[in-house]
Order: sequence, then C-alpha cells, then structure tokens
Amino acid sequence: MRTEIVITVFLSVFLISCSGVKKRSFKYNQSSNPWISTYKLHVFCTCLLEGYKIDSTKGYQSDTLIRYIKRRDPIVVYDELNFLALESADKLGIKIASGIPKVALPAEIYGEEESFERKFVMMNCLNYYDSKELDSIAKSWYKAYLKGVRKDKQNDSY
Repeated sequence: MRTEIVITVFLSVFLISCSGVKKRSFKYNQSSNPWISTYKLHVFCTCLLEGYKIDSTKGYQSDTLIRYIKRRDPIVVYDELNFLALESADKLGIKIASGIPKVALPAEIYGEEESFERKFVMMNCLNYYDSKELDSIAKSWYKAYLKGVRKDKQNDSY
C-alpha cells in the first residue's frame, strides 16, 4: 500500500512538472523579433562557414559544400542589420568556430586509412545559437539599433 502511494505521488509530481514544458510550433519566415533572429542566424552561419573552412595545409581542398551554401542560400535577407551589427556577428561566429576543440577519432569509425582530428562544428554552432549568451548579446545589439533609429527620427523632425 505504501509503495503504491509513493508511486502515485511520484507520477503525479512528474506529470504536473512536465505539463509546463511547451515548445513553439515552427513556421517559415515568422519570428517574434526578426532583427534578433537575423543577428543570431548570421552568427550561426558564420560559425558554420568558419568551422568548415578547409585547411589547405592538411591536403583537402574540397570546399564545394561551402561554395554551394554561399551560392544557394542568401543567409541574411533582413536588411535592417547595420554594418556594425553584421561585423559583430561575424566576429562572434568566427570566435566560436575557432574555439571548437578538435577530437581525435579512430580511422575505423569513418572507414579511412589514417585517423585525423575532427571538430563537432554543427553541434557547437547550433548549441551557441540556442544559448542564453547569444540571446543576451543579440538583445543588447537590438537595443543599440533602436536607439539609433530613435535618434534618426529625432534628427528628421527638426
């Protein structure tokens, strides 16, 4: 009897605590704040492009994936980001990509003759995109953008 009560209480607490977790539904081209989303997207794309950059000293020149992405994907289409914000996003993406540690994995895993170091680029860039740190940075840049817009409107009214 006592174990049944404990199990019932545990399940009740578990179900109640999980009921508050809700995911947003995905919709194309919709965002609560397109400026912040675009800033974060630019950081993410720069991180990917920098992380997958080909190291010519290692002997692999196959950068067709990067060229394909640059040709096919406009990456940033929201034109409200100013030059300073884009430059900041680029620097941040490069910083994150350059900080991704390399992991030596056995060659047998990938069916290759010799092992070499690999980086978990996609995972790290995506984790940073979803981080509170990037949210905070993007929000501070957005506030600076709004101040600039307000100043421009005040100057136009004179």
